[in-house]
Amino acid sequence: ANVLELGAGVGLSGICAARLEASRVVLTDCEASVLEILDRNCDANRDACLPCSLEVAYLQWSDDAATESTGGNGWEAETPAHPTLKRDEVFDAVIAADFVYDDAHSDLIPAVLARRMKRPGGVGLLLSAVRQEEL
Repeated sequence: ANVLELGAGVGLSGICAARLEASRVVLTDCEASVLEILDRNCDANRDACLPCSLEVAYLQWSDDAATESTGGNGWEAETPAHPTLKRDEVFDAVIAADFVYDDAHSDLIPAVLARRMKRPGGVGLLLSAVRQEEL
């Protein structure tokens, strides 16, 4: 399976998917410092995850939620060492764990899933702690 991890943080969920024989896992975040951590964790686990392809990419959820008519708010943005996830790229599975930290995050997730999850047959697995009851 081709797997996308949203808001990957340290990449634990994505690396576990790779260890469970996913064919490709892309770990994403929007923070440059987090992407650097993901790079290090992928490097440390790459051999144990073979033959899975482990990748790190920049993904800003608001870009995925923007419509084409608005110009997408930065589809081409990237950090110096990290490409932006391709706009038309879809995945067999989209996973996220402990990823909602703000009201805006919960508002963006449906659009991100609609854009990124393969249809028909795509699977989403999203788990998050309740930090604020109104989220």
